[in-house]
Amino acid sequence: MFGSKSCIVLIALIVTAGCATTSGQRTLLPPAGTQIEVTQELSIGGGARLFMQRGQVRSQRDISVMDPHCQFISTRPRSEFGEALVIRPGIFTVENSFRRRDYTWAAELEFAQIGSSRNLSSIMELSSDTQQDIDRLTCLRWGTGGGDGFLTIEEMQTAMGELVTINMPE
Repeated sequence: MFGSKSCIVLIALIVTAGCATTSGQRTLLPPAGTQIEVTQELSIGGGARLFMQRGQVRSQRDISVMDPHCQFISTRPRSEFGEALVIRPGIFTVENSFRRRDYTWAAELEFAQIGSSRNLSSIMELSSDTQQDIDRLTCLRWGTGGGDGFLTIEEMQTAMGELVTINMPE
């Protein structure tokens, strides 16, 4: 049976969790059926990922992991990694979306900071009739457990700028 201290702690945890926000904005995931429109040709030197931050295509080394950024991920064969990754203007449809917390890219920062830090990723699985090798769009930031949350749709759009438009289904 719960004691009075246990009940108070449980209530405090529920209230605190319910008050968590991201800069006063709702955190949303683009639902299935959302259209991701690439408005101009995007290209990066090679590999399987094309990074965008502050409305510009950037190399991975030029990404500030603490700020919102997005990346298209290709399933092209490793033998093509030496060639430029090009994403042509067109429409991609979100088939599924989900969030994930992990330590993959900037794990070395974990030891340099106090507190729990991690990648806060919003992952959209994509389909396209004309560009089948582009299968995901991931938008993320490196954040701390308490102060930062998953990106809002507005933050995703700001990271991609005029390069890509998120068109939510009506």
